[in-house]
Amino acid sequence: MKICTKCKSKQSYESFHADRRTRDGLSYKCKQCKSEYDGKPSSILRRIKYNRLHQSQISEYHSKYYDIKADHKANLKMKIQYNITLTDYNRMLNTHNGACAICHMDNGPRRLHIDHDNTEGLVRGLLCNNCNLGIGYLKENHTIFLGAIQYLKLDEPLGAY
Repeated sequence: MKICTKCKSKQSYESFHADRRTRDGLSYKCKQCKSEYDGKPSSILRRIKYNRLHQSQISEYHSKYYDIKADHKANLKMKIQYNITLTDYNRMLNTHNGACAICHMDNGPRRLHIDHDNTEGLVRGLLCNNCNLGIGYLKENHTIFLGAIQYLKLDEPLGAY
């Protein structure tokens, strides 16, 4: 049992929100008092005023935090899925001059896809979305690729449709 500092009533621990900053790990106010306080116009106005006053610091913090977090997430995903690091990825990107290994088109601000052999899991290179999908749709099968090339080399189209 715990006593709420606002309404002074003795309530069960489930009536309080978790709060890591307090000694017992629970907030000082019960859930009902906290929701009443957070919903007051003065509380809402105070948050709006704070956000307006500190807008540049808040946006700067968010941009730094999310850039770092995005790189960390990308590094973790690459390590788990392909057993390479973000440094390895950037090295491959420099090798490809920042472009797709097949069509040599720049992918702009988006990351290139990591192309890998699905049977052995070895990384082959970096591809744009279209080339990566094309390889996938053609089932990474050389015979199908050669058939597609022969089809594209046809001299005479079948005619207008």
